[in-house]
Amino acid sequence: MKDVLIGIHLMFYATSALALATPDGTVIHDDQACYTIFSGAWGHGKKLGATWQTIAHAHRDGRNVLDIVVHQRVGKGDFDMRDHLVLDAGTLLPIRLESMRDGKPYAEMNYTSGRVTGWYVAKNGSRLTTDVRLPGPVWDGDLYGPTFAALKLAAGARSLFRSINTIAALGNFVPQ
Repeated sequence: MKDVLIGIHLMFYATSALALATPDGTVIHDDQACYTIFSGAWGHGKKLGATWQTIAHAHRDGRNVLDIVVHQRVGKGDFDMRDHLVLDAGTLLPIRLESMRDGKPYAEMNYTSGRVTGWYVAKNGSRLTTDVRLPGPVWDGDLYGPTFAALKLAAGARSLFRSINTIAALGNFVPQ
């Protein structure tokens, strides 16, 4: 195995003038939902697949957490992704991510204060490790619904939202 530090890419947006957006996990409730994935605008295109998402409050290692599973299938089994995330229930900060692609382990990430460590499968099929220092609070960039639901958004307001995706590439998102 080879240790690899993923190149961190930052998207800068006059960050000094923007406040850091912080999700409020207390507004997230247990839920189970299934979504159809369509091509085209607002479901007027071809049905591509489906996403099944479950959210459950739990207690692990002395912490209140959200246990979230997102399972997405596209086509006739052409793409099958299952992400299992454990997040802090109050802040939605990630604690752990386990990801499967086509039924095989794809990534495991562990988040601690200021750092994410783990492994993922590269495009060539090799397993690479990652160890990235974080610049402060960073949320999971692959979990859109609960994250956006927990943000305090207001018309015309601008703030900075720091996120990281499965393979530890860091970026900034500016909700407007």
